[in-house]
Amino acid sequence: MNALLESRFFWKLLVNGAALVAMLMWFTGISFGASLIIAVLLASTAYVVGDKIILRWTNNLVATAADFGLVFVALWFIAWRSNLDYSWLELTVTSAVIAAIEYMYHLFLFGYDKPEKIW
Repeated sequence: MNALLESRFFWKLLVNGAALVAMLMWFTGISFGASLIIAVLLASTAYVVGDKIILRWTNNLVATAADFGLVFVALWFIAWRSNLDYSWLELTVTSAVIAAIEYMYHLFLFGYDKPEKIW
């Protein structure tokens, strides 16, 4: 259990998942299960692409912008293919909230790996 609590992916999934599931259920009315699947898939993709690739080669701002874009495009595509009533404003708010969480998460990663570079 201790290794799980120290896992970076666990914390990303917990915080992003909670926020994304709540917003998806509120804005679109989809079920908890469907929201959870979307949240896990998005968090997994963002972890690999945003945190393991982009963040290592660039900075927090670029990685956060990439996370915003990933969430926005993925949710737009899901809403379009599923005929969900998801307005542009709701989509933008959801993406911005997840991006803000990602920004803080990246600060956590910098503080964990390189305390001298947290700010």
